[in-house]
Amino acid sequence: MSRILTVFYSRTGHTHSVAEVISGTLGADLEELEERRRRNYLIAGLGALFKRETQLKPVHTTPENYDLVIVGTPVWASSLPPAVRTYIHEHAEGFERIAFFCTEGNVGGQDVFKQMEDLCGKSPVATLEITEGDIKSGKHKEKTASFVEALKPALAPKGTAPQN
Repeated sequence: MSRILTVFYSRTGHTHSVAEVISGTLGADLEELEERRRRNYLIAGLGALFKRETQLKPVHTTPENYDLVIVGTPVWASSLPPAVRTYIHEHAEGFERIAFFCTEGNVGGQDVFKQMEDLCGKSPVATLEITEGDIKSGKHKEKTASFVEALKPALAPKGTAPQN
């Protein structure tokens, strides 16, 4: 059985909700990133635009202990929030395999996935992009289920085919 960690940052609760569904479905451990000092939206948004990092409260999990780390983030002006940027910068060497998901108003997810991939130095096994419209329409449930299915080959023990 693979050990899976879902780590995320959320300000509005959307990313948190998606993280809980993914984690619950996969039986993954769940870790929420928290900044030491919560900043207002303007300052936090500028930090994202200028690719700044921040100080995080200590995390309780060690990515090196997991076969797959799923990183979830909101999208801020087509940019990665400082909290997620900091986490990836501090822990990328410990990621054996990674997957990404994001929540966004309408656009920017692909830009954020590229930023995450560049910071990790490796490609994700799967990505999931959830828009505000997906959440309002309920489509996020179907998209999340497809994402979980896409992860299954990465969860199979090395050298074996996944079971259907």
